[in-house]
Amino acid sequence: MHVEPREGESFDQFLRRFKTSMDKSGILREYKRKRYFKSNGELQREKAKAAAASSPRFFGGDTMLALPPYRVGLEYRTPKGIASVHKNDGEFMFVLEGEGVIVAGGTVVNPKDLGANIDGDAIAGGNDIHMKKGDIIFVPKGLPHLARTDGTFVLATLHVP
Repeated sequence: MHVEPREGESFDQFLRRFKTSMDKSGILREYKRKRYFKSNGELQREKAKAAAASSPRFFGGDTMLALPPYRVGLEYRTPKGIASVHKNDGEFMFVLEGEGVIVAGGTVVNPKDLGANIDGDAIAGGNDIHMKKGDIIFVPKGLPHLARTDGTFVLATLHVP
């Protein structure tokens, strides 16, 4: 792109023509698109969100940090919740975005022992705890729980012994 001042044209007129020319060419849009840097955290959140949309199970997510015995995760929950019991660790859940329900207590329906966890299809007789952005809950080890939502429900989780 090349813009030259016209004879007798003021600087303000030239600058206006130059800006119009830049807008029409799309150079600035392309520059802005390419200059944006995404941190590892942003890339992981995008990956987890994409996985949640196609997850046949119950959420998309990833472990953000693991310093045994502690583990920090990011989870995008979907409407299809799955019951879980952690045998060896408790879990803090912090709602980063959206709202949903944590069902805690009760009995796991169709339990499957997976080693460190017991997963199931649902929870019978649990208590519904409504959660929204900024809320935090602790689920002790051995307590059946399930997270579900009708919309967006993004959780940061911390597993502790």
